[in-house]
Amino acid sequence: MHYKKIVGIDISDFSVEIVEMEKNEDSVKVVNFNRVLLEKGIVEKGKIKNKAKLKKEILIALAQAKNGAIRTRDIVFALPDNFLYTHFFEVERSAQDLNREVFNEVLKVVPLSKKNLAFVYKEIESFSNKGKKRIFFAATDKNFLNEWKIFFQSLKLSPIVFDMEILALFRGFNRELPEKPVCLLDLGANSINFAVFTGVGLIYNYQMQYGGSYITEKLAQSLGCSYEKAEENKKKNNLFLSSKKAEKEILEKIFTHVVEEVKRNIVYFNKNFTGFGEINQLILAGGVSGTSGILDFFQKNFQENEVSLAKDFEKYNNLEPVYFEAIGLAKRLFSEKWKNDLTFYIKDDSIKIYKNKELFYNIYNKINIKKIKENINLKLVILIFLVIIAGGLFIKAFSGNSVKETEIVPLPLLEKKIISKKEQEEVAKSAQNINKKIKIKEINSNLNVRAGAGSEYAIIDSVAEKTVHAVFNEKNGWYEIIMKDNQKGWVYAEYTEEILE
Repeated sequence: MHYKKIVGIDISDFSVEIVEMEKNEDSVKVVNFNRVLLEKGIVEKGKIKNKAKLKKEILIALAQAKNGAIRTRDIVFALPDNFLYTHFFEVERSAQDLNREVFNEVLKVVPLSKKNLAFVYKEIESFSNKGKKRIFFAATDKNFLNEWKIFFQSLKLSPIVFDMEILALFRGFNRELPEKPVCLLDLGANSINFAVFTGVGLIYNYQMQYGGSYITEKLAQSLGCSYEKAEENKKKNNLFLSSKKAEKEILEKIFTHVVEEVKRNIVYFNKNFTGFGEINQLILAGGVSGTSGILDFFQKNFQENEVSLAKDFEKYNNLEPVYFEAIGLAKRLFSEKWKNDLTFYIKDDSIKIYKNKELFYNIYNKINIKKIKENINLKLVILIFLVIIAGGLFIKAFSGNSVKETEIVPLPLLEKKIISKKEQEEVAKSAQNINKKIKIKEINSNLNVRAGAGSEYAIIDSVAEKTVHAVFNEKNGWYEIIMKDNQKGWVYAEYTEEILE
């Protein structure tokens, strides 16, 4: 389908940016735009908390756009990073059923049930390892997609695709894909996203679970001032050069940790993605990139790379950098250059993922349609079998030939709902796992320990490679391990190996 006009809508916890773009022959231009700030509590970490207020603010933004009311109904929206799971992995090039291989990996990594799972994937071309295929997938909760779809439809808007924030951001200030690897460091409010782009699009992605809000909170605590005052101070004054020891130390400490994470990822990329060349450019974007003095700080720490700010790139209609993501969203359907970007397509009354030049699949339905038919027949057989058994028990319990009446043995914990059946099973599983031990693989760095079984959870600690830990629990391809002082945390099982005793 061809579109003449598309609206990109970028919604964060703090604001809504709307950009309307129009395509004429081979050119694409911004024809309208607007921005409104949101009160605290309307949207929290990508989740709608007050639909009525959000609806009102978006309607105002559309009606009071800079060049008159925006009446285009077709929109593109970016899924918040908090609800998106991305993962890169390898499969044998000789794999007979790629769909099945990807599906199994998604189930292993993503903490969602099959019923609620929606995901897309693509094979990264030009990968140097001839015996392997490198796969990139993105997954999210289908209920979350439906919630946003229904919300937009209540505004009489028609979402065409749900995009990824990091892809839209890169698109927003780039007219072409880079020939050599470029690292985009999106310094956002809730997270920091390390993403590498090449001529085939996004090929590596790593997310740090802290961002500008965390930095400002730490600064406010150190200075003994309000959050708002610390935020203002951070942007207006170059605290990296501050004469006040507390200001300088807290900012340098936090950003030094960011630099170390970035360097570790650059080394990993350069070592494992040799077919694309080494990263030679680092671009800082997002709200935190507005911190005064941050460019000089990063240039000092990355002297071997070219470091620049996204805000200094060519802009559409000279719009401020806050519009980059909304611009990138609107551009998504206007150019073949971005056709390889993973996208969740929306159509009719249900969320579907459509095949697009071998890249996009409604994998779950495709793989399981045969299984569903088999399961229906199997369930019918099981149902008949259970009816026969139940009938036999009924006759035995109430017939005169029975020795005694059937007794039901009470299960106090389950019946009184002190503990659910699922919880009982998890406790039993934990008891089995407590004797299991794992060893951290050699990964050339410490392994992050998270607060929960998933990469979306906060990093609470790290453990050294080759160290041995007892396993307390296991979930969705993650181990809950016991660390020093009997503290518990979750590590990704792929970077561990089980110790057999």
